[in-house]
Amino acid sequence: MTKKTILLVSGLSGAGKTTALKTLEDMGYECIDNMPLRLLPAMLSDTSALPERLALGVDSRNRDLKTHVEAALDALSNLKGVGSHILYLLADEEVLVRRFNETRRRHPLLPSRPVRESLALERQLLAPIQQHADSMIDTSGFKPGDLKKYLERQFEAGNKGRMAVFFMSFGFKHGLPKEADMVFDVRFLRNPHWDDDLRPKTGKEADVQAYIREDENFEKAFTQLRELVATQLPLFAASGKTYMTVAFGCTGGQHRSVMMTELMGRALTDTDHGFDVQIHHRDL
Repeated sequence: MTKKTILLVSGLSGAGKTTALKTLEDMGYECIDNMPLRLLPAMLSDTSALPERLALGVDSRNRDLKTHVEAALDALSNLKGVGSHILYLLADEEVLVRRFNETRRRHPLLPSRPVRESLALERQLLAPIQQHADSMIDTSGFKPGDLKKYLERQFEAGNKGRMAVFFMSFGFKHGLPKEADMVFDVRFLRNPHWDDDLRPKTGKEADVQAYIREDENFEKAFTQLRELVATQLPLFAASGKTYMTVAFGCTGGQHRSVMMTELMGRALTDTDHGFDVQIHHRDL
């Protein structure tokens, strides 16, 4: 019998909560947006009445946020025989401000105040949920449709009983990925950026990979990282995690981190560890 699942979805306005709930609904979740938090403990007291997959949306407009959020989170964490997951969506402030300006929408929390002021208050109100989040997704660099694909990969894998593993490349100059569970810095490797012919290419291409492989430290570093990741992931899966994000960073997120992400994803797929492996290049 499939274990019932409750997913609480929250996050900053403009980060994608509405899209997330719509995606989850398309995936078969029963979705309730902004249900009063004071009702959640009572609803969870009888899990036999719950649907197989339930997604609850909570945002800063919820009137119970200040007074009932802790009790709601406790009720969720103390569930027996039901899987629970708290998903928190966020994005950089500049990105959120731009999204509000482009859509000409006002922030729902303080419609008459500047967006930045509303976001500051919203972060305070949602801080308890963010602190308890099982996963966070930074949608700053997402293109239209990216969040939908990300959620489909993440939660469909969990429903099949396999842990989803996302290997991600990124550039440190664009910021750390907030959703990463493990981060590896590969800036010690030979940098194709300094080769005029390779600079416009990416770490997916054979000549770029050959250039990086010429680094005397590459083979040893890759072998050690592969063994570390292959050892750690089954332990996380055994602890109950349904997905992990493993990120590799270089300066710009174009060459070294891309190659390492591609090779690591391929290595874990080829050895058939039983994970649902996905690859994402954030800054390409």
